[in-house]
Amino acid sequence: MVVLPMWEGSGNMVYDYSGNGRSGTLTGGSLASRWSAFDGGRCLDFARADNEYVSLPAAASLNGLSAFTIALTTRYDGSTSDSDEHTLFGDWASPNRNVLLRFDSQTDKVEFFAYTSDSEGGGFDGTNLEDRKLHRIVATYDGAALAVSMDGQPSSTSPIAQTGVIGEGSAAVVYVGNSSQKPTVDEYNGPICNVLVADRAWTPGEIAADAADPWAIYRPAGRTALWAAAAGAVPSAQTPWHLLIQGAA
Repeated sequence: MVVLPMWEGSGNMVYDYSGNGRSGTLTGGSLASRWSAFDGGRCLDFARADNEYVSLPAAASLNGLSAFTIALTTRYDGSTSDSDEHTLFGDWASPNRNVLLRFDSQTDKVEFFAYTSDSEGGGFDGTNLEDRKLHRIVATYDGAALAVSMDGQPSSTSPIAQTGVIGEGSAAVVYVGNSSQKPTVDEYNGPICNVLVADRAWTPGEIAADAADPWAIYRPAGRTALWAAAAGAVPSAQTPWHLLIQGAA
């Protein structure tokens, strides 16, 4: 559905390389000035900036899906003295609450919520982010349960049972980082990059493979030369990287 390396390094756009045209816009304050090098690429450093986020089009909403995956790379740079709830990925704007992935710095847990046609919503506590290290977070919904993995390992907390199609209402506002659409959630402190959203639940094997090499999707087998030729270029809206990723280039 959405492939956002977030490696542009400058400007007010993050481009979607899925081929679906769901690029994001940097919204609020000075976010465009905080591109930083992380994890072999670049990330946006949210640095506790209030109501600064990447806004995605409504077509990126998870509303209406019976399964999905959200994956992203992040490092939390705050502390337990921060306010407790920090959005990583939101598809959430009351009354259209769909999905929320956040970090609670008071409990040191990643929390995952989804509203479906069969339930008001479930909560899931994942694993600790507060160690100043980059981590790969993957949240999945397979139509039967919510689950969170970090660095390829499932949380020690059992998945939370949940059924039904995603969506309390219609398509919501979709964003990476903190948005006032969820006013009780505080600003995130740290970099976020390499955001992937799929319209199915990844298997445990796929989650483990992604953790071992989160950038592998951008280096498809048999296309090493194309990757090498393109890797030095600054991606743009006209760069056909989605063809490379999909194996069509």
